[in-house]
Amino acid sequence: MDWRAWHDQYDLADSSLARRLKVVQQQVGAALDDCPPGPLRVVSLCAGQGRDLLEVLDGHPRRADVRARLVELDERNTALASAAVRAAGLDQVEVLTGDAALTDHYRGMVPADVVLVCGLFGNITDFTAEPQPLAAGDSMFTFVGYGLLKQRSSDAG
Repeated sequence: MDWRAWHDQYDLADSSLARRLKVVQQQVGAALDDCPPGPLRVVSLCAGQGRDLLEVLDGHPRRADVRARLVELDERNTALASAAVRAAGLDQVEVLTGDAALTDHYRGMVPADVVLVCGLFGNITDFTAEPQPLAAGDSMFTFVGYGLLKQRSSDAG
C-alpha cells in the first residue's frame, strides 16, 4: 500500500476519508475542550500526516497547553506532518518516523490525556477490540472501518 497516495483522498471534499476526517477532528477538538485546565499530553499512533490533530491544534484555544507526539512509519507522511507542524508554529509537537508498536516511542508522553489510534485498525483484519480502563479524564479514539469508537474514562466500567 502506498500510504502517501492513500492520504490524497483527504483532499477530495466528497470522499469518505474527508468526511471521516471531519468527524475525527470534531471529536479531537471536543476531547481537548473536555480536558481539565493545564498541560495536556497527546499521542497519535500510526499518525499518517497528522491531519486529525494538527489541523485542530492550529486554531484551538488549548493549543499552547498541548504537547504531542505523532508516530508514523512512512517517512513521506512524517515529512508532510513535520512541514505542517513548522507551518503552524506548533513547536510543542514532535513527529517521529518509526513503528507505532514500539513502546519506547512514547517514553515521556504517557500516561497521555488523549490517545489517537485512528489509522491502526484499518490495517488489521479480524480484529476484536476489548476496551481497557482509562485513567480519570483520559480519552481514546479508535476507528474500525469508518465507525468511530470513543472511550472516555467516565464511560469505562
